[in-house]
Amino acid sequence: MNLKMDLVGYLKIKRVSMKNLVYLVASMLVMGRVEAKQINLYNDSTLNGVKFVKGLTWKEVLKKAKKEHKYIFIDCFTTWCGPCKLMENEIFPKKEVGDFYNRNFLSVRCQMDKTDKDEDAVKIWYKDAERIKTEYGMPAFPTYLYFSPEGKLVYRDVGYKDVNDMISIAKNAVNPNGAGRFLKYYSLLAKYQLGKKDYKVIPALIDTARYLRQNDVLQDLVKDYEAYIETLPQDQLYKKEYISIIASLTQSSKDKFFHLFYPNGEKVDSVMAQKGFAHLLVDQIILNEDIYPYLNLEEQNHKDDVSMLVTENSPDWPTYKKKIAAKYDSDFANRTVLQAQVSWYEGQHDYALCAKYFTILINNYSQDNYNRDLDLGLNTVVWNAIFKRSVDKEQIDLAVECMQGIVERQKARGLYAGLYLDTYANLLYKAGRVKEAVEKEEEAIQQAIKRKQSETLINEFRETLDKIKTGKPTWPRYIDKNDFFGNGLM
Repeated sequence: MNLKMDLVGYLKIKRVSMKNLVYLVASMLVMGRVEAKQINLYNDSTLNGVKFVKGLTWKEVLKKAKKEHKYIFIDCFTTWCGPCKLMENEIFPKKEVGDFYNRNFLSVRCQMDKTDKDEDAVKIWYKDAERIKTEYGMPAFPTYLYFSPEGKLVYRDVGYKDVNDMISIAKNAVNPNGAGRFLKYYSLLAKYQLGKKDYKVIPALIDTARYLRQNDVLQDLVKDYEAYIETLPQDQLYKKEYISIIASLTQSSKDKFFHLFYPNGEKVDSVMAQKGFAHLLVDQIILNEDIYPYLNLEEQNHKDDVSMLVTENSPDWPTYKKKIAAKYDSDFANRTVLQAQVSWYEGQHDYALCAKYFTILINNYSQDNYNRDLDLGLNTVVWNAIFKRSVDKEQIDLAVECMQGIVERQKARGLYAGLYLDTYANLLYKAGRVKEAVEKEEEAIQQAIKRKQSETLINEFRETLDKIKTGKPTWPRYIDKNDFFGNGLM
């Protein structure tokens, strides 16, 4: 299934954590064919679903919650957001969701964009919406914020959620001993700011401060923790607890602990029990430092590097390779440039070249060089460049192999497992493996039903299964080889 995200988005990312990237993709993951029409602020279409508070300002909501000793739930949405529309139409009206939220929360809808059609009820929240966005961060839409009766943020999540997940995260929010980690965070942070530095808990504080985008706090925490790590013997750093946090802090080749990952990252791989762990980190740094900025010259202000300018509508890839090979080696140069080429041509809708470089990448580098977070982008490329458009057997077979790995890695991610299974099934069918395709599409349907996902999604899977069983193409159209890819636009 198409994740509805062009990988050109990657090219605009600079020093952004992969976790935030996943939020961005996940929020688009289940858009399907939903149009983002004007959203009903209060969602009064059902008597059974979530009841959203009307006519109160944020200050009045806080006062009411404290008086009634209720938690607060804010659905932060935009009028153009497809997943937001799905949540409004298919999840918030569900009785199971309404029962839990109405019993435990004062629920509020907060529109984060502005339109000419905004009602007065939206306009009086303009200032509050801006403050909430600034203070708590909106990595994607929809964003869900959960506050204690005292008005402290206790949980945050993003993206489309099915019924099970929507109830699960709400339970976490009201359970101080569960995943409502922010209450613990504020308590531990207060002790830290009083000078009581417990280095065993600082990694968790760093993770939460980054998540909440509390940059001033984050800088202090990172500075203290790096100073502490520097006092440790080198051999002691090779423990999973240290490598995990060091990896999250290492975002530049100039960072203090980059040398742990390059040039000899095998020891890190062994500690993390993941082949290619160090390569993944170094690859991302190379992309962020040596490739992506030059593909956005105006934004990144590298006007003096004229040799890196796009030449004849395509980047000067040989120059990238040469410079990266001189700084690292030819293996890193070839692999990262291939990744950039796949992203670039997918974003340019030149799917013929996208498929070409994707095939070279998969043929030459094992899936040890990828992780579950990168699977979102891989799925997009496979769907757009190969499933929808390719008639090349080698490309289709490689895409099947790639999706098999993704499905295996994503088993634990229940919300998205069905979507990957759907892509896998479609490719198996296109490869002529009809029996396996039927099995995988049936699995996708069962996953979606089990997760109580949207009827839109389930019906789409059922339509696909029917086409497979009746021998109809599930791809947009049969492609004449003489018109292979056309202009890359469908």
